[in-house]
Amino acid sequence: MKNYQKTLAGLAAVCTVSIPTMAHAEMMQHSKMTPSVEIKNYKEYEEREPCQQYKAFPRDLSARYDRCVDGTSTTTEPSNSLLPVIATYVVYFDFDKSALSADQQKVIHKLINDVNTYHPTQITVTGHTDTSGSAEYNQQLSAKRADTVSKALSRYNVSSFYLNEAALGEQDLAVPTPDNTKLSSNRRVVVQFRK
Repeated sequence: MKNYQKTLAGLAAVCTVSIPTMAHAEMMQHSKMTPSVEIKNYKEYEEREPCQQYKAFPRDLSARYDRCVDGTSTTTEPSNSLLPVIATYVVYFDFDKSALSADQQKVIHKLINDVNTYHPTQITVTGHTDTSGSAEYNQQLSAKRADTVSKALSRYNVSSFYLNEAALGEQDLAVPTPDNTKLSSNRRVVVQFRK
């Protein structure tokens, strides 16, 4: 049995050089490599075969490593900052509702069409409410509204990778009003394209 394992290990080493896709997948599934070893192996592979994308991208490296910029590998620091706004859309909601009305579906369709025009790097989806009701309830309602718009975008193949969803409840009103005021212009989701 030990000879068989040695032969299999030797065969895996040969396959790593000749067939990187299969060998790497097998190696990662059947061995307990530490993340640092996986990253080291990946970087060595990238030096031999830059930008070929044969191997799976290591989880610990994916957030800060861009392997194909001008044919070279570069490292970048992760950024949670938002990019500048290039287009803004507002989707309005009926009182105490988180479902899209028929006329607001048109805004979603325009937004989808404009994705192909602007090619945004990030899309922020921020839910809002008016001041009618409790702050806790409005926070939950704004989250449901933001989720509704995000799901509508996802149905039209806007990747969730680009979406940054937030819920502000009755904070950041479009029109400042006193508490317990129903105002349709505050019941909204703001969608911003950023690049």
